[in-house]
Amino acid sequence: GDLSPPPANEVSAVRTCEVSRDGSVEDISDPIRCVVIDHQMMVVQLLCSTLRNAAGLDVIAIGTSLADVPRIAAHDRIDLLILGAAELNGSGFDILRALLVDHPRIKCVILGSSLLECPADLRDNVAAIVGKTEPLIALLAAIELAVGEQPIVGLGVPTREQLMAWLT
Repeated sequence: GDLSPPPANEVSAVRTCEVSRDGSVEDISDPIRCVVIDHQMMVVQLLCSTLRNAAGLDVIAIGTSLADVPRIAAHDRIDLLILGAAELNGSGFDILRALLVDHPRIKCVILGSSLLECPADLRDNVAAIVGKTEPLIALLAAIELAVGEQPIVGLGVPTREQLMAWLT
């Protein structure tokens, strides 16, 4: 299948704008550049569909296996990786390690078994592991926490306090 990023009309980031006193509009946002990788293309497409409503989040690439890493790593900047875990062709952790070579500041949210444990060498980059049996709000909460001080609007997640309560 085609592994290019979804067309702009399918996944788009809503830009943050500021209106100056003279009435001009200035784009002040710096969207979080996100990659989605899972071995099931349907899961990738569903995640992209969900994320397209997120202001400040731009899905720049998608993939289904370790073989997609060289193409994805060629991007100038990747901030967030949403990654299906151990069931991928090649370990999901191997995919993260390969992307970290060129993008050492990536934050990652892993989808998999809630029993999955993060290897010690990846703990600084893995923000959360969300069980695939959890409701969607758990993933959205994990994404909010992964991006830290730059809140994402439009995912249907009310407040940071509610997110923390959900994940603890």
